[in-house]
Amino acid sequence: MKYIITAALLMLGWTAQAKIEITTMVDCACEGISQQAFAVIAEGSAGPFQFYWRGPEGYTSREKEPGDIELPGAYRLSILNSYGCVFKYHVELAACPGPSFDFEIEPNATDKPGQLSVIVTGSDNYISYEWYKEDDTLLPQKGKYLKKAPSGIYYLVVINERGCRFTSPTVKVPDW
Repeated sequence: MKYIITAALLMLGWTAQAKIEITTMVDCACEGISQQAFAVIAEGSAGPFQFYWRGPEGYTSREKEPGDIELPGAYRLSILNSYGCVFKYHVELAACPGPSFDFEIEPNATDKPGQLSVIVTGSDNYISYEWYKEDDTLLPQKGKYLKKAPSGIYYLVVINERGCRFTSPTVKVPDW
């Protein structure tokens, strides 16, 4: 998304110009992952410019291009030029969509714990799989399969290439 405004200011017989351009750099935000979500160009004879960002959960920044945006939502940028004029912009940053989880429980034929497997579908490439027991104990097994899974309640955290973490619903493995 791109916003471009060129303003001509008439001050004391002088014509001052400001070109403001805001470009969204990412298609979505991963909660908890700092990123530079917007690129800003502010140039012209109406400078220097001051920048005031406001966003979700009380976010504020005075950086031209803040690199610490972590939440999706509405962001507002006010730009103050050297003549005291304020230009206001509103940009939206979508949340990265999460995957869906399809669990399969496979009992073992010899009365031993079976296997819990998962198919994770979504638009991203998931590079990490972390299995947890219900009490938040991280299990040593990584990947799409939890082998020799004793009865209990489990959940899975997957991480995509951007670093976004998504947590599955819990799944119950019955007594074998």
